[in-house]
Amino acid sequence: MAARDTIRKKPKDTKGTLRRLLFYVGQYKWILALVFVLCFTSNILALLGPSLAGSAINEAAAGAGKVNFDKVFYYTKRMFICYVLSSLITISINIVMMYISKWIAGKCGKMSLIN
Repeated sequence: MAARDTIRKKPKDTKGTLRRLLFYVGQYKWILALVFVLCFTSNILALLGPSLAGSAINEAAAGAGKVNFDKVFYYTKRMFICYVLSSLITISINIVMMYISKWIAGKCGKMSLIN
C-alpha cells in the first residue's frame, strides 16, 4: 500500500526535457524515416499473406480432379516469401530501434552528468 500513498511529483522542466529529447531523436531522423518505411512495408507483406492463402484455398477447392496444383504452389510460395520477408524486416527494425534507443540513452546520460 505504500506505493499508492506516495505523492507524485511533477517534473521541474518538462518542456526543456522534451526539447532536449527531441534534439537527440532528431539526429536520427533519416534512420527513423527509413524504419517507418520498413515498418509499413513489413505490415503490407504480412497482410498479403492471408490474401494469398485465400487465393490458394480457392484454387484448391475447385473440386475433385480439378485442382490446379501449379497455381496452389504459386500462391503458397508467394505467401511463404511474404511472411519470411515481413519477419526479417521486423527483426531488422527491432535491432535498429534497439541501437538508436541505446545511443540516445547514452547521450542523455552523458549530458545529465555534464549539467
